[in-house]
Amino acid sequence: MVLLEQWLCIFVFRLANAALLQTMGPPDEFWQGPEVAYWLVWGQGELTWEWHVGLRSWLHPSVIAAVYKVLALLGMDSTVVVSYAPAVLFALVSYGSDVLVHNLSLLVLPRRPDVADTALFLSIASWFVFYCSPRPLSNCLEAFLTLASLNLWFAHRASATIPRNHLQSLLPVETVGGATTVSAEGGESMAPPHPHRSCSEREGAGGEGSTTGWRRRCRCWGGFLFFAGLATVVRATAAVSFLPCFLASVSQPFVDGSAAPGRTSGFLVCTALLAAVLWLGMSAGFDFAVLRGLALVPADEVPVGIAQWEFFKFNFLSGRSAVFGTHPWHWYLTQGLPAVLGPTLFWTVRGAVSSRATGARHLTAIVAFTVAVYSLIGHKEFRFLLPAVYPCFILAAIALADPDHAEPTPASEIRATTAPHPGAQKAVQRPLRGEPTPASKIRPEAPGAHDAAVRPVQRQLDRGFACSPGMALLVILNAVAGMYFTVVHQRGPLDAVSYLAMRYPQPPKWGSSGREADEVVVDALLPCYSLPGRSRYHGTRLSIRQFDCSPLSNGETEHTAFRERPLAFVQFLYLGSPVSATSSSQHRRRGFPQHFLVYSHQAELFRDFFDRNGFVIETSFMHSPTPIVDDGAGERLVLYTKASVQRGTGNCAVEDDSDNRASCSV
Repeated sequence: MVLLEQWLCIFVFRLANAALLQTMGPPDEFWQGPEVAYWLVWGQGELTWEWHVGLRSWLHPSVIAAVYKVLALLGMDSTVVVSYAPAVLFALVSYGSDVLVHNLSLLVLPRRPDVADTALFLSIASWFVFYCSPRPLSNCLEAFLTLASLNLWFAHRASATIPRNHLQSLLPVETVGGATTVSAEGGESMAPPHPHRSCSEREGAGGEGSTTGWRRRCRCWGGFLFFAGLATVVRATAAVSFLPCFLASVSQPFVDGSAAPGRTSGFLVCTALLAAVLWLGMSAGFDFAVLRGLALVPADEVPVGIAQWEFFKFNFLSGRSAVFGTHPWHWYLTQGLPAVLGPTLFWTVRGAVSSRATGARHLTAIVAFTVAVYSLIGHKEFRFLLPAVYPCFILAAIALADPDHAEPTPASEIRATTAPHPGAQKAVQRPLRGEPTPASKIRPEAPGAHDAAVRPVQRQLDRGFACSPGMALLVILNAVAGMYFTVVHQRGPLDAVSYLAMRYPQPPKWGSSGREADEVVVDALLPCYSLPGRSRYHGTRLSIRQFDCSPLSNGETEHTAFRERPLAFVQFLYLGSPVSATSSSQHRRRGFPQHFLVYSHQAELFRDFFDRNGFVIETSFMHSPTPIVDDGAGERLVLYTKASVQRGTGNCAVEDDSDNRASCSV
């Protein structure tokens, strides 16, 4: 079992994980979270196209906005604090996910604490969790809420509530009549000891119909619906993971042959539908309150509709997410899971196939169904798999903790009991914690019973130590990959923005004309949203302009025009030179900025353009030793500066003239 000191070390580890984060992941890391939160709190910045059409819920960025608001009220909103606050917040979310995956494993296999500890170890050692967890992505919050809902569903399903003391829940169950059978892998027939009863456990002669048992069952089911609905509001695709849980719960009364199965299943269906309606209604109301109630946008510009439905239509029905790239249907199986799990995938498959525990089979069904549905969508990303990765750790832990896949240890091998009266079938209830056990109820233990109970766990520990070379290799591979993708790969954008923020630290000074006379403009000749926004350079004079890539545009986007004809499109934007494509006439021309950012492999292409217009190389930033060329990235990120600005003759203000062009006044 994990001790309090070990949990504290894990907490510090997650905070250190956030501090080590020096690379930029997908653009949504900033543009679907911190940038939206920054706009909510300070009213500055830019919103991407999704927020103008109501495609996403405002709940996720509102969580970050609450942190920003507290920092602003306390006067602690410095550039560094605002930059790292979301990472620290999601480090706490990641720590919560670690706690939940450990607890979920105990619910799936209550008699196997070694499996729970191994699952926690795999979560901590995973390079993908190390890479994703401190990033303020909606997928990280979705994974946390999904784990919380699965904890409650397994408590409801497997008749095991979350125990107040995990160690006490591992004590042997005393039965009379031999009716209780204990499985080493936590089979269905396992009965937890008192007082940690399940939501559906029979109490006395009342059975499931008793008031106490029914209330506990409702609390577990209600908690599952609460967190499942919350996860779906944050990200609509989370509903995919809960559909197998819902179907299993509804069909279970018929499988068990319980009394009035139709009434029980009907109750579950009705409550689930009611929860869905309530959550969708509250989501729509919350989005409207954020936009219109806070007067952030005019009433006629507030998107009308339910964000989750709009998200479903855009991704599933219309398939318009394919504009961001498509992959074959088998991509998650052949590349996605092998990449995010690494060597752990072998043990995941082995544990899923070989485990006979009912809970493990449920986890396998949830993961398989989620991956299958996600495979139907053309646009695929590694981070979409994060909610399914944590259950995979539990499946892998089953194989690692029991590499030989021996048959479940019989109850007679776990403990020895005296032969009871054959007619008695009621389990002897243990007294509540802290209450003395009456002497009349203390039963003599058979010789060697304690050693027999400890021996199976000790065998698993011995097997685990025997696998130490393999575990060491797993840790080394994950550590190398985690540090590379967290500290090295794609660090250029953050380094460049941090450099410029330190160079121009003062807030803008407002001139008599009402515009920011001293604002420093930086144009990114990069793929759309390759740089973070104002949340990363809060309180500075910077203003970074990036290309738009909205798929809702009626014509050619700036990103598409730049990708297909980079030099011609740049000459059109700043010089008004005609280009071959007539669709480029819809793009608005710009004035020259003080700085340009461009990848090294395109710097040679723009050399003559920069030389003729007085821009020189100031510095460059290492982006990645292995850049993703298909995404337009290069090994280095080059900063070009107006020659007059580099000589220190003054700030270069951008002033529009009647020709919609701009000149750099010194």
